[in-house]
Amino acid sequence: MEQFFTHKCVTADACDAGDHSASQWSHAARCEFVVVQEHNGALGASRAVLAAALEMMLRSRRTSTVLLFTLDTPRLADAPPDDAEKLVHVDYAGDSALFRAALLQSDGGLLARLRRDVADRLAAVSESSVAAEDGDDGNQEQQQQQQQRRPRRRSVVVVLDSLNALLEQTSLQQVLRLVRELQQEPRVGSVVVRVNTGAVSSAARQVLASEATAVVQVETPASLSAYPILSKERRREVPKRMHGLVLLQRQKKNGRSSESLESFQIDGTRMRFFTAPALPVRPDEVSFNLSISVEEQLAKSRVQLPYMHQGGDPSSTLQLGATARTSTSTSTSTTATAPN
Repeated sequence: MEQFFTHKCVTADACDAGDHSASQWSHAARCEFVVVQEHNGALGASRAVLAAALEMMLRSRRTSTVLLFTLDTPRLADAPPDDAEKLVHVDYAGDSALFRAALLQSDGGLLARLRRDVADRLAAVSESSVAAEDGDDGNQEQQQQQQQRRPRRRSVVVVLDSLNALLEQTSLQQVLRLVRELQQEPRVGSVVVRVNTGAVSSAARQVLASEATAVVQVETPASLSAYPILSKERRREVPKRMHGLVLLQRQKKNGRSSESLESFQIDGTRMRFFTAPALPVRPDEVSFNLSISVEEQLAKSRVQLPYMHQGGDPSSTLQLGATARTSTSTSTSTTATAPN
């Protein structure tokens, strides 16, 4: 989790502020689309995981700005004081007039308002970078500090919490169109969304997973018990003194996929992640059987090998065979050298 959201969630090209050359990440497909999801019974655990991921992205040196659009709850606005200057929070949860207008389908609804606000915030980020460049003086230290603060290529992260509020008012196709528009934005390096899969259809869940470059599945003991009995999720267990599991499935840039399982523990206001051990595999879960029964072992011990019929052991049989070959070769050479 920490390795991904701190170092992999934003392209490495964003580290070089002075490099304005074209990058392979300028293509929309290279922008990360991360889906943080939870199943039935998780009781909002994905919100706490997203808050921890938000802190990781704020601490990352590769991010210049994190745009947080809260549609569900304003709790994610609490950011560390040192990184608060990176965070731009837009709270829709407490705007009753906005949701009333969305229900009446006036002014384009919530989706249109969100699209305009994202464009305005990105424009403000660009204007701040231009102002920083124009205000540079001869002080080298101040220039270096301003250069570190200015937005770099794909160094902006957009966080949407959550998609359920959008899916209640518009179709999945419209939501995915918004995500693709954000991916095509050259300043956006990652789009992170949260969704409760228990409140959407299975088809929508599969479409989101196929469109995402990384899926963070949050599980708790209650959510694991909500799966069908024969499902593979029921085999997972939350370790003792842990509060849940996080399964990270990621599509890498080289086309390969990776999967990691971590457990998390909530200590007050902090969330710590621990690498979970590999799941045990029972013999009845594999497609082949490497063990033999007692009857098969007895039958194997009764098998008579060829050397056993002669009453000898394998070593003596090998010695006799070597002696026979030596005598045969000697007689052959004697016959070849004898005179007529």
